Amino acid sequence: MNSHDDTLYLIDGSSYIYRAYYAIRHLSSPSGHPTNAIYGFIQMLLKLIKDHDPKQLAVVFDAGRITFRTEMYPEYKANRAAMPDDLRQQVGPIREVVRAFNIPALELEGFEADDIIGALAARYSANGGRVVVVTGDKDLMQIVTENVTLLDTMKDKRSGLAEVNERFGVVPDLVPDILGLAGDSSDNIPGVPGIGEKTAIKLLQEFGTLDALLERAGEVKGKNGEKLREFRDQALLSRKLATIERNVPLEINLDELAAREPDTPTLNAFFKQYGFTTLIKEMTGHATLSSEGYRTVTAAGELEALAAALEQAGEFAFDLETTSLDPRLAEIVGLSFSFRDHEAYYIPVGHVASSPSPPLPDVEGTLFAAHSQAGEQGEGGAPLAPDQLPRDRVLERLRPLFVNPGLRKVGQNIKFDMQVLANSGITVAGVWFDTMLASYVLNPARSGHGLDALAQEHLNHRMISYSEVTGTGKGQKNFSQVAVQAASRYACEDADATWLLRRKFGPELAATGLEQLFHTIEMPLVTILADMENFGVLLDRAMLKELSRDFSTRLAELEGQIFAIAGAPFNLNSPKQLGEVLFERMGLKTGKKTKGKTGWSTDNEVLSALAEEHEVARLIVDYRGLTKLKSTYSDALERLVCPRTGRVHTSYNQTVTATGRLSSSDPNLQNIPVRTDEGRRIRHAFIAPPGHVILSADYSQIELRVLAHLSGDPVFCHAFAHDEDIHTRTAAEVFGLFPEMVTSEMRRQAKTINFGIIYGQGAFSLAKQLGIARKTAEEFIAAYKERHSGAVGFLDSCIRQAEETGYVTTILGRRLPIPDIHSTNGNVRAFAQRNAINYPIQGSAADIIKSAMIRVDGRIRAEGLKSRLTMQVHDELVFEIPEEELLPMERLVEEEMSRAVELKVPLKVDISYGKNWSEAH
Repeated sequence: MNSHDDTLYLIDGSSYIYRAYYAIRHLSSPSGHPTNAIYGFIQMLLKLIKDHDPKQLAVVFDAGRITFRTEMYPEYKANRAAMPDDLRQQVGPIREVVRAFNIPALELEGFEADDIIGALAARYSANGGRVVVVTGDKDLMQIVTENVTLLDTMKDKRSGLAEVNERFGVVPDLVPDILGLAGDSSDNIPGVPGIGEKTAIKLLQEFGTLDALLERAGEVKGKNGEKLREFRDQALLSRKLATIERNVPLEINLDELAAREPDTPTLNAFFKQYGFTTLIKEMTGHATLSSEGYRTVTAAGELEALAAALEQAGEFAFDLETTSLDPRLAEIVGLSFSFRDHEAYYIPVGHVASSPSPPLPDVEGTLFAAHSQAGEQGEGGAPLAPDQLPRDRVLERLRPLFVNPGLRKVGQNIKFDMQVLANSGITVAGVWFDTMLASYVLNPARSGHGLDALAQEHLNHRMISYSEVTGTGKGQKNFSQVAVQAASRYACEDADATWLLRRKFGPELAATGLEQLFHTIEMPLVTILADMENFGVLLDRAMLKELSRDFSTRLAELEGQIFAIAGAPFNLNSPKQLGEVLFERMGLKTGKKTKGKTGWSTDNEVLSALAEEHEVARLIVDYRGLTKLKSTYSDALERLVCPRTGRVHTSYNQTVTATGRLSSSDPNLQNIPVRTDEGRRIRHAFIAPPGHVILSADYSQIELRVLAHLSGDPVFCHAFAHDEDIHTRTAAEVFGLFPEMVTSEMRRQAKTINFGIIYGQGAFSLAKQLGIARKTAEEFIAAYKERHSGAVGFLDSCIRQAEETGYVTTILGRRLPIPDIHSTNGNVRAFAQRNAINYPIQGSAADIIKSAMIRVDGRIRAEGLKSRLTMQVHDELVFEIPEEELLPMERLVEEEMSRAVELKVPLKVDISYGKNWSEAH
């Protein structure tokens, strides 16, 4: 009975729960229920199943704090801290998910999990079976035998007889004797005062057992002997408390521990409830969409019939398969369409002759025309596979449909497809519905809005993954190398799922009052962003190279200065070496250990605090900042210039931030520093071509103006209506002075207070930021709240709205979820409250800048101007403008941005221009 099938795995559930809870940062479900321990527990369970494939399995839990040990010794575990509230809420769901996995969840009143594990291990191994106890608890080492081992999956460490001897210096049966002498502070087992673990091991190695030691306690000299004689009964009690009870009245047949298939429907419902979308796909996903209605279009007549049907439908979903994820490099491999539920069509145009793709179920209804494309080439110059229509002919036939604004287009991340088609001279009009954007508008807090996850959650369908058709790793194919039949099933499914999601999300947007925001702000912005990204930004590449050389020289100088002060060279980019130099060799104060206590923290917060007193820290801060500028911008931007356009093309993301703001990536153009000389030098490299200028239009104090509008605060509204300097006005109120008496330092402090209130900043943080006493900060805040009771009242109402509804709203009705507003974890709840204050303001600012982009773009097109919007950076719009259009564009931009959304206070726009971005800002 020594086969793999006869090994019983017993999971110490209580150990798993705590380890999962502390291993993963805070997570919560869409409803705000804490989930970090649940998710961590599931992942640990899945890892065990994957790595060891147990055929016999059970999870063992503690039933409660009252056991036979507490009756014997009421102080047993009395020093244990109460379970955190947010963990307590997760214990029930963890038991629930174990049952959904069809794994026995064992517990017994009056006994601990260790006792049940010990009893089961003894029974199972007595019948010749092997037992693996999955735990990190050293107390369970006492049950180890030749057939019973411990497994710590987090450390990937096994403990058998040799490891127990290495750890305790005795056989497993004597581990309770060690604990009887040394006690166990975590369980509040007293042991013998003054005898620690090392002494206990030494004594037992000399005398054999605790009983023998106590019998011969007179032979032990000194205080240890006195303590042994004095605390004899306490030592025996302690051993009894530490001994795992094997005689447990547990009524279970060992056959019941055989592994069974999970209860998939229950697991699926559980994962949905707690927002584990990835687990849904990985574990419970299955195909529910039929492929019977999928067709492959390979003949001219079929293409003609499809085009006519699309035109007749009036609205259709489409998707492109391409050779690259970069829209400027991508070539079209195929196009898929859907305009009726469970029907889709794929037109292959760029598949090359290659080896077969990974097998997929046949696509029913595939029609192959008897024609050849001999002589045509696809990706990499390879000959095209047969049975495909010529790409140019297909695009020319579909062009009237794509450019017709009366035909509504539906897509998933449709911006990409629009950009790829633009490379073929097709400007898509009638862009009506993006399912990725709809998902985002309905739930901005969702971690991702990919098609696979959306189909799983909303259609209960597991999509064919990209890797299933292309393979993975070194053998992964380009999509052009995928066989047409497999590609058709995959592409048709994408179009079908997109169409079905559009049909589901449309009514949901209407029901939640988000339809107007979606169709008047988010969808019109797709076309604008597609054009901005495709147009790109012109860079002075020679200047960037020169900047990199200058930065390298400056970095070498900083390095030399740092090494001179430190007294020796070291690796500046190694946090470990840096910490040792600063806090051990140089003895700087205020050092703190890293989270894992394995070394000194050298994060920016620590170094910035040190920089106020120590030059070496200031130099290191400068070194880090310059290193980041060089690697992220002066080096990287030059490499990112597209050879075809000579420009840099960022990607603007509409579905990433929680507040509705756009984000920028590959490269991120929104984080280039503007307050440092080096940052401004990088902006110098963003240039206008000959005969053009860069125009920058920036909203002035947009968030405070939004707060004034939303709150109706009379002081704010009066100040903005009369174009007063709001920070000077606040300083005058806080310090009790006339405005003309306010100094620049007072204004700086007032600015910090104004924005700090928006971000829910407390007295402690404000004092730290301003470098003032906490009491002074409290006085500042009290004075501010007294003068701005309207603003403060509104911010408080945002918290109440979040508590009542679970979300807050923006000027244009955008809903921003605050899922953790009812968290029992004080820190998490406080963070949620700050978000409830901040989100309506930041989200409304996002609404305004997006509305401004749409209005400005509409005017430029209406007036036939050649000026182009090239960048959006938070509250700033950047344009590339022909010199002759400068005056009309200044007027146009100011008019449209100031009217973007009607507020109770004026929207002020600062406009400037120059030959480069730095001059213009």
